[in-house]
Amino acid sequence: MMSFDFKLLGKKIRQARENMLIEKEEIAKALGYSVTEYDKIENGDINEIDGDVIVIISQILGRDFRYFVSEEYSAVELQIRKLFRQNGTLNKNDRIAIQQFVRLCEEKKNLEEIIGRKKVNPEDYSQYFSSTKSYKEQGIIAAYAERKRLGIEDEISDIYNLLRQQNIHIFRKKLDDSNISGVYINHPYAGHCVLINYCEDVYRQIFSLAHEYCHVLFDSNVGQDVSYINKNNSLLEIRANYFARHFLLPDTALEKYKFNFMNTTIDQMINMVVFLSEKYKVNPQVVIYRLEENKCISSKTKETLLSKLKVIKRNIQKVDPEKIELSKRIKNKFEDLIEKGISLEYLELVRSAYQGNYISFGKAMESLMIGFDDGKTLFELWDIYMEV
Repeated sequence: MMSFDFKLLGKKIRQARENMLIEKEEIAKALGYSVTEYDKIENGDINEIDGDVIVIISQILGRDFRYFVSEEYSAVELQIRKLFRQNGTLNKNDRIAIQQFVRLCEEKKNLEEIIGRKKVNPEDYSQYFSSTKSYKEQGIIAAYAERKRLGIEDEISDIYNLLRQQNIHIFRKKLDDSNISGVYINHPYAGHCVLINYCEDVYRQIFSLAHEYCHVLFDSNVGQDVSYINKNNSLLEIRANYFARHFLLPDTALEKYKFNFMNTTIDQMINMVVFLSEKYKVNPQVVIYRLEENKCISSKTKETLLSKLKVIKRNIQKVDPEKIELSKRIKNKFEDLIEKGISLEYLELVRSAYQGNYISFGKAMESLMIGFDDGKTLFELWDIYMEV
């Protein structure tokens, strides 16, 4: 029987810790060790290690414990390391948030397999277009092809639910860097994974999700990508932005209301921009640029409307499609959950696995990253929500 490689274990732990910008002292304190004692683990100067120690280290570093004690998940570890290296300005909090997001996607995939929940994979558009077509055209064509394939006739009432049905793991989580709009990872085990920055404006989050969906459709071979709001000049980002514009606000919608922009006052135009923004859940800038693109308004009118953005934004009542209109106690609890990165779809999945005796209550709480008492309260509230 082969002996366990403690040198390799220590190397994996050290690399993971350094990638997360976590100091030795933090892990040593959680273990109740001195830094000298902890150093022995990273240096591989040990002959045995308690399983609980591996579990605690795994939780702090946001990894599946199996990564440290076997060859499982080594591919995704290299992928995340590459993601952090490509985006070196990511701070400690955002690295932890992204790593937690990856763990949620892995857990979600595990749970779906355990209970036998299957979904059809999204289309792969990477080979559909000739290299002579512009990336802008590719994005637009794909947007209408997807609307047709998914049976979308007008506005998209809940894009989160729609795209989760395409076998995409979607989570939202607050990131310190407000310039990050989203993260896409084609996980070697979990598949397509999308993280949306919850710090963003509600409609901006929806646009970001449509944007990341384009990366799912076209760029799965890239492996991983962080989308920044002020770095959208690459061809892939241009394609994703045009896809999002037309996927959310199609030409048919603008044609339907085109007459309202003929021979109208600027105030009437502002009211129509507000209406379209609320109906199609996109920010007014997107509406204004799409109106000009479709020749509903002139370039001069576009500039006039853009100069009135503050007035327009004050009149828009934005609704988050994932927020539920229930009692304050229930709503606040679920909103806190979403803010921490747990989707209601994921909560329902964990609870179904627990109620079906596929996992223990302890495993359910571990999957939700919360304590026993909070978990019990959450499940009780979920029962109330389901009854309503």
